Amino acid sequence: MLNFTKKIILEPKWQKRYTILRSLLYSGTVAFLFVLAYIIVFPSISLNYSFSARASSNKNTISDPRNSDNSALKKGVLPDKKLLFDTTIMGNFSDATINIVLGKNSNQISNGTLSVKKSYRAFLYPTGDPIGFKDGSLLFSDGNFYIISNGEKRQFASQTIMQDLGFSIGMFTPIEKNELIYNKTGNTIEDASAYPNGTLFLIDGEYYQLKNNQLYLFVSEKAFLSRYDANLALKKDSSFLEKFPLADDQIGLADGTLASIGTSVFVLSKNKSYSISSPQVFEMMGFNWSDVYQANSEEVGIYKKQKFSIQGFTHPDGTIFEDAQTKNYYIIENEQKHQIIGTELLKSYLKIHPVLIDSASLNNTVNCTFKKDLLTLRDSYSCTIPLKKIMTEKGNDYQFIGEFNSGIRISQISAIFNTAPNISNLRNSLSNIKASLISNYNTTR
Repeated sequence: MLNFTKKIILEPKWQKRYTILRSLLYSGTVAFLFVLAYIIVFPSISLNYSFSARASSNKNTISDPRNSDNSALKKGVLPDKKLLFDTTIMGNFSDATINIVLGKNSNQISNGTLSVKKSYRAFLYPTGDPIGFKDGSLLFSDGNFYIISNGEKRQFASQTIMQDLGFSIGMFTPIEKNELIYNKTGNTIEDASAYPNGTLFLIDGEYYQLKNNQLYLFVSEKAFLSRYDANLALKKDSSFLEKFPLADDQIGLADGTLASIGTSVFVLSKNKSYSISSPQVFEMMGFNWSDVYQANSEEVGIYKKQKFSIQGFTHPDGTIFEDAQTKNYYIIENEQKHQIIGTELLKSYLKIHPVLIDSASLNNTVNCTFKKDLLTLRDSYSCTIPLKKIMTEKGNDYQFIGEFNSGIRISQISAIFNTAPNISNLRNSLSNIKASLISNYNTTR
């Protein structure tokens, strides 16, 4: 045993006490290090939601408890017998224990069941209508020329009118006729003096888009190219700027763009920037490092910075998923996923690598049955779900679905994710720690 006081001689009584205290100190240190190592290698995470706190409270780390129609629970009241909520976490865990505490005057839980599946939360959104071409797209199909304006396909009444407005045949992308069905039909363009909303312009080296009789400046050439091909913009001289007022707002990079300034990486979407807190989170979200654009302060400065929390973060609008199972592509818009159908449609959206997903994970579920907790004074029910079957599915979100025989009133929900202490999990944890150290090293070099 180490002894740093060899030259100090104590009375036998004090020497004995000193030896005991020193042994206790060393034993406590070893025990502390062992517990610390155990927590690191076999982690446990506890998440909670209390209906007595505000939904946006930092204490609520479980996301969005809701009814089957995705409407929020008012004061914890679940009227339709089906409960959904999400947890977004890093790492793989062996099991999850879910506890529900009922509120006053609630029905009891009888034969209540809980199932869970793992995916990316945005991919778990409901499926909306297939998406159409973006405003400003110039398309040629079945002998006709079109521009997309306010989400509608507007046909030029004649090639002459199209050319009188300054468009050339080479600016239009040939597409299959069925690719146009996802944009509603708008009015035919018959006036050669009026540019439709969505028209793109290149004026003195800067890109603009016409919206509601105002010209919106793209914050940079890269912002334009993140959305459109260069040949879609009509070239005009500076005198054209006198025809329309200039809007105060600027158009930024395409929704879903990954941008960086220095060592910080952001996801940009809907005028908001979300800072990615670590390389592990970046990779957990399925992003590709080669897609990160080295932006400047002006390009990122037009976005409003958002607080980042891994528990509440989901892929924002503009994110594109590729389904490995079906080879289909989806884009996220307004909390729905919309399929992108058609070769040219996909080309118009797919400017960076999609996030890979497997739709088979949506049908891969595990479940358990709620039992009343007898060792608590609260009206509490819990069940434990083994997660091994779904552990390796792509994604960072566990979506839980509870089904009950009657409506209930919930006071609190908690979820504890555990890692079982076994050789397999030990190897996985050590492998993840090694990968994390290598990733951090490569990022900070």
